[in-house]
Amino acid sequence: MKTIYKTTILLAFISLAQLTYAGFVSNDIPNDLLKSRAVAMGDVNNDGNIDIYVGNRIEQNKLWLGNGDGTFTNSDISGDDTGNTTDVVMADFNSDGNLDIYVLEWYMKNKLWLGNGDGTFTNGNISTEPDEGSSAYGGVAVGDIDNDGDIDIYNVPYGASTQNTLWLNDGNANFTLGTTIPLDGVAVYYDVVMTDLDADGNLDIYQTTRQYNKQNKLWMGNGDGTFTNNDITNDLCLDANGGCPGGSVSTGDIDNDGDIDLYLTAYYDYSSMNLNKFWINDGSANFSSQTITDDYGDTAQDSELVDIDNDGDLDILIAMYYNRQNIIWINDGNGNFTQDNIIGDTGYSFSLVVGDVNNDNELDIYIANGDYGIDDNKLWLQDTQAPIITLSGNDPETIEVGTMYTDAGASCTDNIDPTCSVTSGGTIDTSVIGTYTLTYDAIDSVGNIATQISRTVHVVNTDIVPPVITLNGNHTQTLYLNDTYTEDGAVCSDDNDSSCTVIITGNVDTTVEGSYIIYYDAQDISGNDALQITRTVIVKKKSSSSGSIKVSKATLKEIFGTSEDTTIDESLTISEIKPKIGEGKLCDAPHLLTQNLKAGARDGYYHSYTKEQVSEVKILQTHMNRLGFNSGVVDGILGPITDGAIKRMQITLGIFADGYVGPITRALINTSC
Repeated sequence: MKTIYKTTILLAFISLAQLTYAGFVSNDIPNDLLKSRAVAMGDVNNDGNIDIYVGNRIEQNKLWLGNGDGTFTNSDISGDDTGNTTDVVMADFNSDGNLDIYVLEWYMKNKLWLGNGDGTFTNGNISTEPDEGSSAYGGVAVGDIDNDGDIDIYNVPYGASTQNTLWLNDGNANFTLGTTIPLDGVAVYYDVVMTDLDADGNLDIYQTTRQYNKQNKLWMGNGDGTFTNNDITNDLCLDANGGCPGGSVSTGDIDNDGDIDLYLTAYYDYSSMNLNKFWINDGSANFSSQTITDDYGDTAQDSELVDIDNDGDLDILIAMYYNRQNIIWINDGNGNFTQDNIIGDTGYSFSLVVGDVNNDNELDIYIANGDYGIDDNKLWLQDTQAPIITLSGNDPETIEVGTMYTDAGASCTDNIDPTCSVTSGGTIDTSVIGTYTLTYDAIDSVGNIATQISRTVHVVNTDIVPPVITLNGNHTQTLYLNDTYTEDGAVCSDDNDSSCTVIITGNVDTTVEGSYIIYYDAQDISGNDALQITRTVIVKKKSSSSGSIKVSKATLKEIFGTSEDTTIDESLTISEIKPKIGEGKLCDAPHLLTQNLKAGARDGYYHSYTKEQVSEVKILQTHMNRLGFNSGVVDGILGPITDGAIKRMQITLGIFADGYVGPITRALINTSC
């Protein structure tokens, strides 16, 4: 149940900045669940933010002080806790620059709260208004009806034995009863507006009835507080079931011709047989009827004409009762309307009001739900603002080729809609040098699209250090024919890359005697090649089929100091091959090699036994060859003597002193028994 004056007050708070209609996001006020029937908006504490006053049935009326961001703080008026509110309006009744609140009650005393400008109020009830239980009012309209510069009040009855009531203000909120406007046999009027319908500068009054076969009333103001009747022909409530145009009424220039038109809803039209109706004004208060296809009254309780999409023409908002969908009709400016409802906006809605509650220059909607107190009152914030995307991490980013890249992502913020989320696009191939672009997009729940942002990622190669290969096992291995070759493999490491892989080529055929080379290579992700390394695998036949070496007396005499025929097996211990008593010095293990090799001379010296200049290595190798321990490739330690040959010789002779591979030191060789 609205008045034209309420709409005028609200428009004073709405910026003329260009808006783009998108949709609405739910932003209900916590604990705003009451049996609400009426609502008004205005800045009651002069902080520049819209506040909301909600009238309830047999409950505390609520005052919500706006914080300017779409949130509210409760500040109920003390003593405003009983009543049965049917309508409410905000206006400055005492001319002090502060908004006051007038509350219309059903069979209760009406209330006038005079604002102190800080969100508090002083009781200023009109003393001569009827007391509790003696009158029932349905709607209120306010405006300067007598052109004296202050705000007057006009009430319409919603029950038997109640009169239309005009209260004329003296400018200080002192009211006297004005001209009595006749009821014309109507006991139930539902809504009323004040506006200048004939463009004469005086406010007129239009009031609707829900009483069967009764006329909605149009009273043309004379500018002095008196009126002339000018009812619209055929403006009757003709449905005995109550479904007649005569529910709520709202005003505005719906056809953009410069005058004020009327929009009526058909109340309680459960059968959906009666359409809501426009009365199109010609500027002189002569009206013609128009309707919108499928704009049925159903359970309509309240309506507003307001340019919700800011395209220069008025749209229609309708509050529906009995858990129906509340309606929004969008006007294209050519008399064509398209329904664009807020999804989920259903309830037992009684009243609605519009205003910019979060200071974003967009009209928001508050809907008072409630006869049964089962629905929260609804606050819908209009959302035309796109989300804002913010990158996390750096832009641009540079990464090394072959490394793993993890996108730092992005976040999105939306001052109205908290449900926005970011989606990303684009791929990066970290194995390929190049420049890549990642994109980030977001859309909120009503379809506002964020400005896309991007991140540039450079994949580069700054690695010039090759990997290093390390063999597992020995560089040289010796196998006998038909042995099984097991590859020990190799590992590679790289200071820059997380991993590299060794590639092994070459093969060993243990059925064929020979020397085989296995090659080990590696390359890092940057393309740097490791220094190739190799392993030599020697495949040979055993010295004899028995695994033993036959040594002649002369050889034994020369090497071991004995002339006895002896079979020397590779597994013989020193005790089995040491000289006999009387046939040479008895030597124990650490000196056996020196004794038997007769290696007293140093490198390059003339040797008395061999009659030539020889080296220790040559002497050692010569005698090893005689024992069947053939040399392999040069290993750089003792010349041509391979690690394997020395090891086998040590095992044979039982010598384990001085370590391994280089275990036979010069001191050991040159020390005699």
